[in-house]
Amino acid sequence: MKKDDNDLKYDEIDSILNDFNNRKNSNSSDEELSPPELYDNKSSEENGESEKNKKSKKKKDKKKKVIDHRKTGEKAKAFFKSKTFKIILIAVVIVVLIIATIFTVKAIKQNKIEKLESKYGVTIEEGMNKNFIEDYAQNTDFVGTLSIDDSDIDFKVFKSSEPDFYKNHNETKAPNENGCVHLDSKTTLKPQSQNTVVYASKEYFGDLEKMYSNSESYKDYPLINFDTIYENATYKVVGAFYTNTDKTADSGNVFPYNVTNMTDSSTMEFRSLLNSRFIYSTERDIKITDNILMLSVDSDLFKSAKFVVTAVKIADGESKKVDTSNIIINKNPHYPQAYYDLQKIENPFELSAQWHPEIKDGDSSYTMTDEDILKYIR
Repeated sequence: MKKDDNDLKYDEIDSILNDFNNRKNSNSSDEELSPPELYDNKSSEENGESEKNKKSKKKKDKKKKVIDHRKTGEKAKAFFKSKTFKIILIAVVIVVLIIATIFTVKAIKQNKIEKLESKYGVTIEEGMNKNFIEDYAQNTDFVGTLSIDDSDIDFKVFKSSEPDFYKNHNETKAPNENGCVHLDSKTTLKPQSQNTVVYASKEYFGDLEKMYSNSESYKDYPLINFDTIYENATYKVVGAFYTNTDKTADSGNVFPYNVTNMTDSSTMEFRSLLNSRFIYSTERDIKITDNILMLSVDSDLFKSAKFVVTAVKIADGESKKVDTSNIIINKNPHYPQAYYDLQKIENPFELSAQWHPEIKDGDSSYTMTDEDILKYIR
């Protein structure tokens, strides 16, 4: 007999209840039983609609992505047209031009050096002051220039391994009774000697004594420029003094002012001996670490007299400003005996002994003898 629809529904309900009871018996009492899922045609329809929604959303997302790419392109175009991009582009161009200029200048300089080396048959040392390359190529004894602002002193300086060569030779090495401005032959520039002495005849340093023999005239020339093939440097004048080169002018003594490198103890003694000889002292004292510069010229004060201006290199971080109001006048400077004889006055330093400095010679040192000093002095 065929069951009607109501009988089928009752049978389905009985089946569901039996299944629920079986599950209840098979699980522990602590577990919660979820109600059996009923087949729902509406739910399947909703699922179908959900799948359609997903597909629709994907299509919308794709459209959004297309729109985003368009916006990115528009932003890029806007950036390339912006002021910021132009500034960046200009900065890059400037950097490229600077680099290109540096390389071009280096190439031109190198080409010039090579031509000079070929022309004069010399070797130009790397790192040499570019302003002096041609002077050096023409005469490898060239070491730099010496100048004093607002004066006629502005000369090239030379150095020979022969002590007195440039005393009677000019810049081209031709014999000349007036010579030229030159360094002491024992001086080195790299590294620089502790005491660098520059000599010249009155032909070059004729005004030096007038400029520095009194404290008032010194005020007009407190700085000395000594630019070498390795560096440009300015020096502050610390004092000036008279000395002798002939031992008979000072009772058998000679002050070895032109020593180049000393031990620390001799440097301290040297500073003290200079201070006692200075006609005046400026605001700047000599320190043990200072590089000293001396300008030496013949004087008519007495026979074999030398007038010597003393200066120290301005250190890194030190100001070039000079306070000329802090000058100390030495009321009793130490002169050689010949000066006191001419003045017919007593020599307060008559009992002073000969100074024998300790000289640095590489890693060793030695004390100068009387014979060494007489050979050394200029």
